Amino acid sequence: MRSLYNLLFSKTILRDAWVVLIMTFFVVGCGSGKEIPPLAQVSGTVTIDGKPVSGASVIFEPKFQAVSASGGTDEEGKFTLMYGDTSGAAIGDYIVRVFHYGDDPELPQESLVPDSYGAASTLTATVTEGENKIDFDLKGKKK
Repeated sequence: MRSLYNLLFSKTILRDAWVVLIMTFFVVGCGSGKEIPPLAQVSGTVTIDGKPVSGASVIFEPKFQAVSASGGTDEEGKFTLMYGDTSGAAIGDYIVRVFHYGDDPELPQESLVPDSYGAASTLTATVTEGENKIDFDLKGKKK
């Protein structure tokens, strides 16, 4: 059986998750004590090669001073972003990261989404006033 340390720190994909988690806490910490900026509703669908991605995490990291917004995909690949406990995302430009790990902890914890959409994401999105529907059709499913 693997040690807890190896499970938490030796896997590349878990390292990427830790990096995003730490970055999110840093951004949240930098934004604490400020008023909530104007928010817009953001929803969409994540697919890989046209097929819905269920159970993925979608993270919008701002290119400006604000807190990240995130959401999870359902069985149809649909997500709705949350800004902390509030529905929506701040208006502006974002780098978008998508992570998806298998549900079985005994299997290797590699993201089912290519790294170019995760830790090394090249995805971007702009949130504007009103309702935003932003879909991502990713290419190149691993395995």
